[in-house]
Amino acid sequence: MNKFLNLFIDLLVLVFLWIWQKWNGKRFFILADRYGRIGNQLYMSSFIIKWAKKYNAIGILAGLHPYDEHFKGPGSDLLLRFPLRKSICMDCAFLKNLFVKSINRISIRVEKNSMGFFGIKSHDLSRKHIDTGGYQFQRWLHTGQILFIRGFILDKTYKDIYPVHQDIFHYFQPHLKYCDLINEPFKKLSKSDIIVGVVIRHGDYKTWQNGKFYHPIETYVDWMYEVVALFKNKQVGFFIISDENQDLDSFKNFNYYFRAKAPIVNLYGLTKCDYIVGACSTFTAWGYFYGLVPHFSIKNEIRKLETSDFKLL
Repeated sequence: MNKFLNLFIDLLVLVFLWIWQKWNGKRFFILADRYGRIGNQLYMSSFIIKWAKKYNAIGILAGLHPYDEHFKGPGSDLLLRFPLRKSICMDCAFLKNLFVKSINRISIRVEKNSMGFFGIKSHDLSRKHIDTGGYQFQRWLHTGQILFIRGFILDKTYKDIYPVHQDIFHYFQPHLKYCDLINEPFKKLSKSDIIVGVVIRHGDYKTWQNGKFYHPIETYVDWMYEVVALFKNKQVGFFIISDENQDLDSFKNFNYYFRAKAPIVNLYGLTKCDYIVGACSTFTAWGYFYGLVPHFSIKNEIRKLETSDFKLL
């Protein structure tokens, strides 16, 4: 029964999208699935915004759900659009969830059956390893009427979306209810001359890609000593965040504020730092991209830091 109900809902949503696209006359670029956690979704959503801006199209960030509720912009729109539009029905969580799940199913069905009818296409960037800068993909963006995007972009970085930084900045402003928690570390560290964000990524990094980007807590501490040495004439405060609880005795020799497992407020706290050091990840990258903060990606081999080691993007 559920199978037929979902099929009926998907048909209604697809017809709605097709009629809407014909009426509007603009191409639709739709982020169809949720790949990974919030850092990945913000990264993928940013590319949808870039393409929508470039081709005067409409972006639909269905894959951002349910993270959209953390932001003033997309959280107010049932259809998760860029450019931002506020829905008449802003608080219809049930309808938004129904819409998002349907978009995901439609994108799978369209790709699986190699369907391209009426200008509707679907591509999984991870599975096919598509070159998003190549001619074929740009042709899809330029000619497709409704294009579903799945997976993850592996061949680009935040440098590629810097030209639309202001659009992304305004679209992803955090909800006002988070302001106090975002600013709390900086009140605690207010006597510091410089505040350095430290991103400790453990969790899945212990096994992902055979632990290539995993660093023990001692490595983070050693790099913090290098930061203090670099800014030896200044009072350095550390805003330390992690996806796991840590032994705070590790940081006893530093002026610090630690907070774990609070992704949104930690993410936007990073954007307010003077510098960022941490594991290579889309989470860390959003902090330095959104706030245009100089950053350094740590490695297991410790060495003396120079100010030139910190890059903007």
